[in-house]
Amino acid sequence: MEKSKHLHHLRTSRAVLVVVIKFCRAVQFDYFIMGRRNPTLSTLTIIIAAILFPGSFQLSQEAFVINIPRVSLGTAGHVNSSIIDFALSIGFTSFDTARATEWYSEDQLALSIAASSIPRSELFITTKIHPRDLGYNETMRAGRESAAKFIGGYVDVLLLHYPRCWEGLCGVGDYYKKGAWKESWRAIEDLRKEGKVRVGGGVSNFGPRDLEELGEISRNGGGDVVVVQDWCDPFHQSLPQQAFCSSQPSCTFQAYSSLGGQHLYQKPQENVVMRSKTLMEIAKSHGASIPTIVLSWQLQRGMAVVPRSTNTRHLRENISLLSTTITLTAQEIIAIEALEGREMETDERRNGEL
Repeated sequence: MEKSKHLHHLRTSRAVLVVVIKFCRAVQFDYFIMGRRNPTLSTLTIIIAAILFPGSFQLSQEAFVINIPRVSLGTAGHVNSSIIDFALSIGFTSFDTARATEWYSEDQLALSIAASSIPRSELFITTKIHPRDLGYNETMRAGRESAAKFIGGYVDVLLLHYPRCWEGLCGVGDYYKKGAWKESWRAIEDLRKEGKVRVGGGVSNFGPRDLEELGEISRNGGGDVVVVQDWCDPFHQSLPQQAFCSSQPSCTFQAYSSLGGQHLYQKPQENVVMRSKTLMEIAKSHGASIPTIVLSWQLQRGMAVVPRSTNTRHLRENISLLSTTITLTAQEIIAIEALEGREMETDERRNGEL
């Protein structure tokens, strides 16, 4: 009887918490759409959760991530089959790839999956449609090609990599049809009905306006958005994308470039994540590395993560997050989320100034 009461209380608490979080994030999304950015609303969710459920701060984690694996191996940068083989051997079962051969190799992943003794039903493959393949017929063709590469003839999730292409990526050509991604979204839903996509569709690198249109399509019977993937680290938290995802009935926000890699594209040698004083102090208090703290923060906030690595030690650390996630305090999470939008917040000792 006591156990039954406890389970009932836990389920009720979780349900209430989800409602609170969805409300706060929905309000926050409206602020971004209207151009009145109010980052304090991001921490309002945390404060309410901490007050209502002291000691149960990670309840949202289970509520938000239902069908999408919490930790996947990102394979950008042409991660090869030997690294993927190693990842499979230590427990990775979820992988993120794409059709964009500029950065990824679906073929390398497919080779490793084919050689693995792990049943296909226990693996989770996410791939993405190249923006040059936007449009209904193009996406149907591309989606079928990707599905055919993998055992079972399907992928689990199919994302639109970008809402549009640009000359630097696609060259000169008919790649810029306005609204073509909407036809691609319709194709993804048809691919799901064909069995080429098992779970559903999602998007990557979509801005607030495109997400607003996507939400309207979804509400009108266009299929659930199961994943919104975007660059997310403590200094660039993609709050509009997170808020949109929280407003959808079946959506998981998936963070890529969690550890500051995107900053290096803009300012080489300036990875603000790895040099952050705040993150260093939190990492020291837990006896952990900054990457572990950042990924734990994201998991505790209900995100899924796709860290990319070819370092075997880092791969072991990343997969261990499934069983040994560090629980950050509400104060630590507030400190991390206060980094949003800050350009530089480093330990001066690392700059040789002290």
